[in-house]
Amino acid sequence: MTKEKYIEYSVQYRCINQKFHDDLSKKEDALIQLDDTFGLNDDNFDAFDELVTEYERDAQVLDTIIARTREQCAVQ
Repeated sequence: MTKEKYIEYSVQYRCINQKFHDDLSKKEDALIQLDDTFGLNDDNFDAFDELVTEYERDAQVLDTIIARTREQCAVQ
């Protein structure tokens, strides 16, 4: 997964957590759909987990995720 795709995944993941923080069933369904959209499954999750570790060391990536989450996921 590229950095840009990781950023998009992370923003959507954070949005889902914000939107469905009080409805675990809807949150779980949305997260499963997100993983499906990005092609994440049991076969490649370990590789994805390694990328998370690598990308989270990059302050610019984290800053971008935080900024885009604020823009795209404002809780109403």
